Amino acid sequence: MNEYGSMDKQAFMVKWMGETKIKSSSIIVSSLREAYRKKDEEYTERARLEYAGEKFAEAFSYTKGGHTRILQDPSAIARRYLKYVELRALPHI
Repeated sequence: MNEYGSMDKQAFMVKWMGETKIKSSSIIVSSLREAYRKKDEEYTERARLEYAGEKFAEAFSYTKGGHTRILQDPSAIARRYLKYVELRALPHI
């Protein structure tokens, strides 16, 4: 529900108002979950394009039980990609 915190209450209510009353919380949560899923897929696609081939395996992997594994979950890839984007934006010392 980050969206609720980033909007004022009135803007949130206007966005999620049905014809006569506010939509149920389950409808709101489902809609937000779908929006987040689409955003994660978009960032995952960007990451796969930007870090093509072996670069992707190096940048989006982790070690578990002594084995290196490549991230598969779009939300995990999106989080890592956004972290890399944020790091690139920082001034280098």
